[in-house]
Amino acid sequence: KSCFRRAKEGFVRLLGKDSAKAVQAALQVAIQLPSDDERIAEFRRLWEMAKVSLPEEAVTYDIVNSLGIKMEEKGKYEEAKVFYLAALEGQRMVLGDEHK
Repeated sequence: KSCFRRAKEGFVRLLGKDSAKAVQAALQVAIQLPSDDERIAEFRRLWEMAKVSLPEEAVTYDIVNSLGIKMEEKGKYEEAKVFYLAALEGQRMVLGDEHK
């Protein structure tokens, strides 16, 4: 197994599958993956899991924002826009409209 997989599994065992802290740790590890394609694939997996199990946690929308950044870097502007809008909507839901 890769170091990433072992680290991610350790966080899940320690903090629990539906833990925002475990997902945040997995996101931080995913950011360190060697290729953009690997990062994007892992961000997508984390996003799919977090939007179902952690819809009211800010980390869920950090993940989708990271996806938007990667899509923008790849020149996929329409896809980036979809992710950025999902991140904005989610952050507003979590933090409220008055948050600065």
